[in-house]
Order: sequence, then structure tokens, then C-alpha cells
Amino acid sequence: MGVTRAVAGCLEARLPQLAVTTVPPPEPPRWQLLIDIDTFEAQAGGQSVLIARWTLLEGRRGERLREEKVSLVTPIGQGGDQAVVAAMNQQVDQLVDRIAPPALEAARR
Repeated sequence: MGVTRAVAGCLEARLPQLAVTTVPPPEPPRWQLLIDIDTFEAQAGGQSVLIARWTLLEGRRGERLREEKVSLVTPIGQGGDQAVVAAMNQQVDQLVDRIAPPALEAARR
């Protein structure tokens, strides 16, 4: 499963009242969330790094409602590939934790 699906799945779980899609909808949405992931990798030093910028836009005019750059560094414990996957999953959860509250606030407007 790619990072796009992982982030979308986490957003769907946290925001069940909203429609989450990874493809453009047929009609302009009320708002749109863009996520640009610059780095998402396990590094030789025993840590996983996620650097991303997310932007919440008003759907029809494209006005920026909120934007944030997120840099996460998570130690990878012992355990080989399973430890890497656990650290990266934790980072996806942390990224979505930063995005979900403003997205929900925008949806309530």
C-alpha cells in the first residue's frame, strides 16, 4: 500500500463524516486538501524521516485556508523491517493528527 492510500485511509478513519478521495471529484469540492511529501524514508542512522507540507484550500476559489510544513523524525527500534514499518506508520498517523482538526473545522463552516 502506498503512502497516498495510507494517508487517505487514516483521514477516512478520523473523519468518517467527510468524503475522502485520492482522485479529483467530478464537481468542485467545498474544500481540498493537498499534501506534498518531500521525504519519507528510513535512514541509515536508525531513524525514519517524514517531511511534508499540507495545504487546505477552499474548493471553488482556491483560497488557502491553512498550510503547515511538518518534519517528523522517529527512531527505528530493533526488529528489522517490522520496526521500519512501525515507525513509518506512526509518522503517517502523526501527519494525519496534524491535518484532521483543521479539516474538520473547515467542514463545519
